Amino acid sequence: MEITPIGWILISFGAVFSIFYPEGLYALTIFFIPFSATSILNIGSGDTGAGIQPYMFLGFLLLLRECGVIVWRSKIRLEKSIQTPTLLYLLFLLVSGVSLLMPIWIDGSVEVPSRGTLDATLEPLVFDAGRVRIFFGLIYTFFLTIFIAKRNLSPSEFTKTARIYLTSGVFVSLWGLLQLILYLVHIPYPYMLFNNSASPNALGYEAVVDTLDIRRVSSVALEPSSLATTLIGMIPFLVMSTFAKAYIFGKYLDRVVAALLIIVLILTTSSTGYLGFLSLCFLFPFSWPGLRKARTRLLFLGVALVVLMAAAYAAVPQVRDILAWTVLDKAGSYSALERWAIIYIDLGYFLQYPMLGVGWGSTPTHDTIIGLLASCGLLGFGSFVGLIGFTARRLVNQVNSAAVVSRKVAVMAGIMFLSLCATMMAYLVSGLPGGGTFTLILGLSIAAIGLREKSARPSNYLPGIANGGPE
Repeated sequence: MEITPIGWILISFGAVFSIFYPEGLYALTIFFIPFSATSILNIGSGDTGAGIQPYMFLGFLLLLRECGVIVWRSKIRLEKSIQTPTLLYLLFLLVSGVSLLMPIWIDGSVEVPSRGTLDATLEPLVFDAGRVRIFFGLIYTFFLTIFIAKRNLSPSEFTKTARIYLTSGVFVSLWGLLQLILYLVHIPYPYMLFNNSASPNALGYEAVVDTLDIRRVSSVALEPSSLATTLIGMIPFLVMSTFAKAYIFGKYLDRVVAALLIIVLILTTSSTGYLGFLSLCFLFPFSWPGLRKARTRLLFLGVALVVLMAAAYAAVPQVRDILAWTVLDKAGSYSALERWAIIYIDLGYFLQYPMLGVGWGSTPTHDTIIGLLASCGLLGFGSFVGLIGFTARRLVNQVNSAAVVSRKVAVMAGIMFLSLCATMMAYLVSGLPGGGTFTLILGLSIAAIGLREKSARPSNYLPGIANGGPE
């Protein structure tokens, strides 16, 4: 094990903030969610290497502190508005836990790939501590998601969290542009600062567009597609707030930040990101009652954008090369073959064990639907779809009902509907939802279901499960 330089800094600040400044600890946790290629502690090396991301450690300190408060006050309470999604999430957690019995039952009679690549070796599926460790990660994600939901049940807290997250997005985007500029001027990229994870998947900063020999932007994320998924979840905050005139930073600054995020999203050359962005554009007219009259114009704008892209594809060779590589060449690339091979293998596991799959974390996945079916079967897939579907539906109801009572609440619910749906669309073709981005987006989505105006609190008040949340 090795503590990284940034690890020493964050461990020190995290320890101090957890005692004296819990608001700062929460802000650090949210800010570092996009830093998936950053590690505070590296374990192992090579194919078995792994790194503990900053949000994991900082979020653990948050939960540990919350547990201490709960024990001290002997009080825990969940708002009624978030009880149903919490129970649905618990059901998915329970099914995933039960699915861990499958490796015991299979006991080596089925072979699974050691990792999600074509050169992976096949190994007998048996129960081991690694499966339990992966499940503990799911448990951690559950508790952090509910903590975020519980904390952000007021518009003021929701806005604070959004500002912190978007500030992180600005930094991540600027760092991504710096990555590209350094490549173009042939200056070494300082990967040791934020791309220091020992995980074998943390080399996304080396990815290039082969046909143009241009560096793909990954910034502080594991790979370009990870960065694209993060940006897809951020863009609705700015676009929706601009149209509804409920600004996060300010009228003009919101537009500048939105443009920055979209530019960096394009530079990732990630088909996952492009799919998420297209779904975002499609869903946007239906996310806010005030846009109903503008749907025809927005539809016309979308058609015009497609025509413009087609014209650019036909007239500009560089655009043609990038789009061809991103959309067409990738379909027959080595990475695409890996994805299709793993999906095909996972489908076989589901057909063989349809109810519980082969066990949570027992097989690599490259998509959401088949990945869930292979990992935890129809029971797990159904409970997960129930969680996401219920949350999305309640967000739509919140938009329609709150638009009459509270414009601010309606806007926030509309933001999270867009963010949740677009992010899930990106995960659909990239793997199982997880990590910090999914945790935050789902947590804020659950919070948006029960958002309401509330009275001011003392400056030293820390929202959370132990406090009972907003009254």
